[in-house]
Amino acid sequence: MFSCGLQVRISSGPDKGRTFPLDCAEITIGRARTPGDRAPGWVLLNDPQTSRIHADLQWDYEAKNYKLIHRSDTNPTEINGAPVTGEVVLQIGDHVRVGSSILDIQQADFRFGGVAPENMEAIHEARRTGTMQINTDLAYRDPVREGEARGNTKSGGRKIALSTRPKLCLEILGGNQQGTKIPMTGFQIQVGGNHAEDLPDGPSWWDQDLALNESALPYRCMAWKWRELEKAFEVHLIRNLSMPITLERRVDGTEWIAEMPLTSVVTVRPYDLLYIGNTALQLVVER
Repeated sequence: MFSCGLQVRISSGPDKGRTFPLDCAEITIGRARTPGDRAPGWVLLNDPQTSRIHADLQWDYEAKNYKLIHRSDTNPTEINGAPVTGEVVLQIGDHVRVGSSILDIQQADFRFGGVAPENMEAIHEARRTGTMQINTDLAYRDPVREGEARGNTKSGGRKIALSTRPKLCLEILGGNQQGTKIPMTGFQIQVGGNHAEDLPDGPSWWDQDLALNESALPYRCMAWKWRELEKAFEVHLIRNLSMPITLERRVDGTEWIAEMPLTSVVTVRPYDLLYIGNTALQLVVER
């Protein structure tokens, strides 16, 4: 399992605010063919001034750092304002400019998006000895891609037209509703427990009300908003919770586990796992 504990955050350009974990030993920085594309081994930018293959990052296992290698013949690369003509060793805090985008090299935010490698086994042990048992044989499978040739690890996944959204559902892998699939038909969804409480009147901005059989989960405590560019849901906590929400993600063999911050917006992508109280669920794409 590769884990270097680094990420890039886009601080300027069309993708400002997006974060990419550096989760492969070899990574290519380049222009996305379709807005919002993600692929293992790539940092794909929606920047027309970025070349399709703009620069490479190569991990040095002995020095524990990345080397950046400029690849574009037409568009420059700069690090901290200095042009790159060959290869340069990257350090935390460096600012890489490709096209009109600036990529900040950062330590991964372990509050959300990653777990320090030395803590990974402790998390797994706690999961194994806990009271919640989930069907791990179901987790992370992708029925759309299972039959496709994998070949080059940098090849993109199944593309989805900008004007459509995949057919999604929440599959309950552990808890009172284990084995249940709940269709996600809405684009703005209220999610919470199944016991309605007196709530103040307000505009009905959502188009689906989704209730989980989790007794400690407040009614309508999360807002899930579909973001077409990211092909994912933005999840907001809109009521205080007495339980942690943990997100688990696997990208090209790298596993990320973190607790959802109470005051932040997080992105939930297809095949992410969520642990809410005694309920384990996964956002999946149906055929």
